[in-house]
Amino acid sequence: MGDLATRNREHFDKHAIDHQREFADLIQATIEEFQSRRFWISNKWVGALDSGTGDQQHDIRLLDYACGSGTASRALAHFVTQAVGLDLSQNMVEQYNKHAREMGFYPDRMHARQYDLLAEPDPKQQQPLSEQELSGFDIVVVSAALHHVADPGKLLKCLAQCLKRGGVCVVLDKIPDLTMESLGAAIPPEHADALNTISKRGFSEEEMRKLYEDAGLGRNFDHVVIDRSFEFTVAGRKIQFNGFITRGELT
Repeated sequence: MGDLATRNREHFDKHAIDHQREFADLIQATIEEFQSRRFWISNKWVGALDSGTGDQQHDIRLLDYACGSGTASRALAHFVTQAVGLDLSQNMVEQYNKHAREMGFYPDRMHARQYDLLAEPDPKQQQPLSEQELSGFDIVVVSAALHHVADPGKLLKCLAQCLKRGGVCVVLDKIPDLTMESLGAAIPPEHADALNTISKRGFSEEEMRKLYEDAGLGRNFDHVVIDRSFEFTVAGRKIQFNGFITRGELT
């Protein structure tokens, strides 16, 4: 069956096109959440007024990790000087870059690459990225993807290394309200392989606080349970779940 990263890569390579259609409601709702909470995430954005800078333009770099088709980047790209996406799936990366082009952005403004921060260095498996390419970000976002990661704690520590001091890490994901059994019952048999891409059915506030604190991201920690449910479609079946959004700063 392979390891979790391999299963995720194979699954999302296979369903990259379907994902845009079946998860359209979830994608739009997530975009709205990020945009409505922009100043909760950070008060430093391109063109924004913030203490000490007035309306001065300043470089703001966003890392959209496990970016998929670029939901977080599409929500926030107009408010940053550069959005960088990283994802296991090359086909999802291609969807991200397609959306970037459709938004009128050149690659130096919004672009994704296939990359796994948790993989052991191996040039045969993925093209290495330099330390400069993987550092100096003001904001890192993991949107609806942490439950697909084998070691969330290790990932957050890696993401902390990508941030500037004082930079913000944002995670949007599921609260643990659905059991794997109930989720399995809701998904049609022909899509049951999706269950093999999940490492965890969700995260509590206590779990997220510990993950953030252990990664050195606990400054100004905040965790909000989102007051509306999210919905996506699999083979015509509607599936709903409840989510949260968490933020914390690199100390």
